[in-house]
Amino acid sequence: MPIFAAMILVTRGIIVQNGHVLAAQRPETMSLPLLWELPGGKVEPEELPEDCVVRETFEELMLHVQVVERLAHVDRTFKGKQYRMVPYICEVVGGKLRAVEHAAVVWQPLDRLFELSWAPAEEELMRAYVLEKWPSLVVEEVVG
Repeated sequence: MPIFAAMILVTRGIIVQNGHVLAAQRPETMSLPLLWELPGGKVEPEELPEDCVVRETFEELMLHVQVVERLAHVDRTFKGKQYRMVPYICEVVGGKLRAVEHAAVVWQPLDRLFELSWAPAEEELMRAYVLEKWPSLVVEEVVG
């Protein structure tokens, strides 16, 4: 009889201001060290995904955001666990940017997004987002 692993729901906030996307670099002490990611995290029991991305963005970056739009999710397997990455377009409504849990944060220009070394699921989310919202930007396919 097959065993089904529970899907872990993770949110990601795509925050764009003045043609730049907010990116955070994972610390050396975490898995996928020094790769870039979007703010967000695991949805807690009884928490709505929209509330999770707002909470996590404040906890990680001290920014208050509001959700504008939900985008298509990406399913990934990492270290034997199943993850559903749910991205939201968010806008900043308050707070002062500070890297609380990350090695660094940057406002990366849209036309230079893929100069960052993104964590694999983050890169997949960003490529789908750019293709949907800015199809005129050249986005090379990931090979492998």
